[in-house]
Amino acid sequence: MDNSCNLVCDISCNLIKINLSNNMNTNYCISCNKLMPNTLICYNELCICSTDLFNGFTGIYSYIDCSNSSFFFGNETGPTGPTGPTGPVVNNGPTGPTGFIGPIGQIGPTGQQGSTGETGPTGPIGPTGLIGPTGQQGSRGEMGPTGPIGPTGPVGNTFITNGLIYQSFITAYSMNEQILSVDEPITFDTHSIIFGECLHEENTPDLWFWNPGNYMVSMNICSTERGQFSVIKNLNSIIPGGTVGMNNGSAQTNVTFIMLIEDTDLIEPIPTLLNKNGCRIQVVNTSSLTDTVTLYGSSTTGNPIPQITASITIIRLTP
Repeated sequence: MDNSCNLVCDISCNLIKINLSNNMNTNYCISCNKLMPNTLICYNELCICSTDLFNGFTGIYSYIDCSNSSFFFGNETGPTGPTGPTGPVVNNGPTGPTGFIGPIGQIGPTGQQGSTGETGPTGPIGPTGLIGPTGQQGSRGEMGPTGPIGPTGPVGNTFITNGLIYQSFITAYSMNEQILSVDEPITFDTHSIIFGECLHEENTPDLWFWNPGNYMVSMNICSTERGQFSVIKNLNSIIPGGTVGMNNGSAQTNVTFIMLIEDTDLIEPIPTLLNKNGCRIQVVNTSSLTDTVTLYGSSTTGNPIPQITASITIIRLTP
């Protein structure tokens, strides 16, 4: 063997060399230049040459099949050489397909119940349900005792005819013959009817009204001399349209008109009504032709049926 270069070789075949320069126990095949086995597992990096290469190589190696055997360098083992550098990391191969999903395991035991959460907000009110059937009518209770009926009140002062309301009216007249001086009123000795808010006392010239409104007046006078008469309000005011006269003696005259009584006319105290003021109406002799005027009656002629010497009717028409 030639050891001048620290190589151990089989001169007969010159096929195997051993690098002993660093005392490493490594063997390379001179034919394929791959590592010879030395207690190493073969991973395609070991010599796969024909075993005929090792024929006649004795004394240092003992030969076993190169695919799964090791070679030993005599009976002496040299010192372990330094560790070689780490080879580069190669990329991992592609990930294999996902395996089948295994069977579902058994359901574990139920855990402890957690605490109740906070109550959520109230939801919207749902639609109204259908109305249920009407229940049976209950029995009627006993009727309580009646309260006694009070007395009927007096009839009000209202007269209705032909759709009109006449709240007040009066008719007064005289059956006696009278001799009247200038500015003297006719005395009405009686009246046939009084209704509503009006008043007349027998054998007086005054007719009283205390409710303002429009009144219709109708007057009739019989005299033996020519003369003139006027309807006067509150002793000194001649009512417009209320003056009438006669030019011949022993004549009858009459007049009909409407007069207005206002609140300002209610100023005279009414004798028979306490704390009540009203309007006083009179028929006065306003003639300037004679000193006196005589009202004609039926007593001087012997007529058995008495007749009026003067009459007046006043009716309230509207407020």
